Amino acid sequence: MNQTNQIWKNPKIWTLAIAETLVWSGQFYLFPALLLQWNQSFEWSVSLISGAFSISLLASAFFSIFVGRIIDRGKGRILMTLSALIGGLILIFLSQIQTIGLFYLSWLLLGLTTSGCLYPACFSYLTNVYKDDAKRPIMLVTLLGGFAGTICYPITSYYVELFDWQFAAIFWGLVNIFICAPLFRYSNLEKTFQIQKNVSKNEKLNRLEILKFFKNPIFILIAISFTLVATNNGMVVSQIFPSLESRGFSIVLTVFFASLFGPAQVASRLLVFILDSFDRTKISVSILFPVALFIMGFASILFMIGKGNFLLIFLFVVIQGGAWGLMSFMTPEVTWKFLGFKNFALILALVSFGGKIGAAFAPLLAGFLGQYFGYNILMLVTGLLVIIAGVSFLIVLLITNYSNRILGSKIA
Repeated sequence: MNQTNQIWKNPKIWTLAIAETLVWSGQFYLFPALLLQWNQSFEWSVSLISGAFSISLLASAFFSIFVGRIIDRGKGRILMTLSALIGGLILIFLSQIQTIGLFYLSWLLLGLTTSGCLYPACFSYLTNVYKDDAKRPIMLVTLLGGFAGTICYPITSYYVELFDWQFAAIFWGLVNIFICAPLFRYSNLEKTFQIQKNVSKNEKLNRLEILKFFKNPIFILIAISFTLVATNNGMVVSQIFPSLESRGFSIVLTVFFASLFGPAQVASRLLVFILDSFDRTKISVSILFPVALFIMGFASILFMIGKGNFLLIFLFVVIQGGAWGLMSFMTPEVTWKFLGFKNFALILALVSFGGKIGAAFAPLLAGFLGQYFGYNILMLVTGLLVIIAGVSFLIVLLITNYSNRILGSKIA
């Protein structure tokens, strides 16, 4: 409990958490929040607009490997600060675009900045500092970060209704520049920051050693799980507004449902955070991760049978959001538990690479399925994805348990 109290009282972790929440709002959730506005303002199709988000996520995926190297060299805080600052400038530029080409360019550039300031970069920074003790600070960051969508959707909707979508984009640009960047700059964990530098100095990158991971079945299976679950969430989040409107809900109710994703994420993380604070009730990631995967599959079923039923759609949003809330903070823990700490930021970037690619194509796939086959088929696909992800992770557990038994018998 003492360690938990120290984390709660650390102002630098709180400032990091606030910065993460707001940067997620402006550089990520702004896209689904304004999707229908761009569709109406420019008369571009939903699938064409969604392609820009895919380009953004692809850029983030490829650049994340370079970002991992930077963080392992002890430059994580500087990287996050610059990413928020430049991202804010790009959002202001986005507000002035009139062509699809510049729209795509804006989101391509935002893909580069998000790779340096969203959860993967932040989690790598915290893990390099705290090592085995990184779970609780990561939980604290995600507790606040879960409100990013809840903050973004109503504020953006309010400014769009009061002014226009351009004003909303400028607002979030200014938030990134004048709030997020300074908070990232302040959140330097000074006493342990030198440890972060020493890690990358003493554990220099061995390319042959890194290539071995691609021959490791555990690495591959975890990467498959990360890929499929990220694709699931990307498909759901990117199409949340049109999918709920297809059920006959008003824009007010649609915004209400979309805004519940954040609190649902926070509630699930808070529950685990509280349980984890007591030694006797710690929940193993080996149990929690596959359970969360199969719960996400159940959420897809609820959407399909829910139609226009308020309660069932409410449960769909809460369960989907809660399960994803667990997934997002467990990613680094799963990585270090099964793949170790050496060159952690780079390894996390590599094992998460497929997830970013999956998330990149998720809006395109979801937009295509929703437009031509309907949203029931869309949710059927999302459900199948996480079931396969769950099976992949269960195989990881079987391989690990078998290897441990073989090792144990040899020692005996």
